[in-house]
Amino acid sequence: LPYPVGWVCILVIGRCSLHPMKIIPPPTPEATAYPPLVAHALNANSLMFVVEVIVWAAVWRIASRIIFKSNAFLLTLHAATPKQANKAKFEKNVAALVHATFATLTAVYYLPWLSQWDVAEKYNCGDFWHTWHQVIPASFSGYIVQDLYEDISLARVGLVPLPVDMVIHHILFLAVVALQLVYEKGCFVYFWLILTEGSTIPLLIRWFAIASEAVPSVIDRLNMAFALSFFVLRVGLYGYFLYEFVADDLHVFRSPYLLTSYQIIPVLLVGGYLLNLVWFQQLIARAFAKR
Repeated sequence: LPYPVGWVCILVIGRCSLHPMKIIPPPTPEATAYPPLVAHALNANSLMFVVEVIVWAAVWRIASRIIFKSNAFLLTLHAATPKQANKAKFEKNVAALVHATFATLTAVYYLPWLSQWDVAEKYNCGDFWHTWHQVIPASFSGYIVQDLYEDISLARVGLVPLPVDMVIHHILFLAVVALQLVYEKGCFVYFWLILTEGSTIPLLIRWFAIASEAVPSVIDRLNMAFALSFFVLRVGLYGYFLYEFVADDLHVFRSPYLLTSYQIIPVLLVGGYLLNLVWFQQLIARAFAKR
């Protein structure tokens, strides 16, 4: 279908036809009476998370520099890259490829385990984020902060334009992760979110192939791999899990407070999904324009 609403309709119909809803009982007034967002903004867990994100942003920056400078193949490929703008983005995309691979493998490892939890445990994970598991979203968020800094820095010196859509994507993701940790929610949600990074792997390999002026047949295959992975992960699975999240957890949108995770997290996730649909529509439009 040519429009995002078509994909939404397909996902909703498919979800309703494949599985009955597994709903948890509506919350009592006491259960929903969480303080507003501002009351939680400065608790110890959220402040520690901010520190961890800053540390991980530095770790990703240093690690990407070490990986790039110590790899003869990458240095040779960088030297063969003709355009200055691509040379400037080379180290950034090395870090992106390592991060996307790490995130995808992490999601593949955790999702089968978390999928066995009941509905209440999936979306209200309690102490899960208070354990060492907090390192996982902290490292991911640290990468996002580092990547956002790189995008702004490259745009300021005029090498590449600022990717506004990616800035929006990064801000949405950081907001979702921060809220999930502050409110001790969303273990399952977080891991299906980072599973979508699997589509970034063929995209980045494609970027390196184009930057080094690889043969067109290789680039065409990478284009197909990227389009397929994007549709499966960012359109199909993201849409399915998002609908399941909103349909199964009756806490969503039922809190008496306006600014709580029950309202904000689903809205941000829907915003991220709409951004994925816009990207996919642009991808299809470019593919047909080349014919």
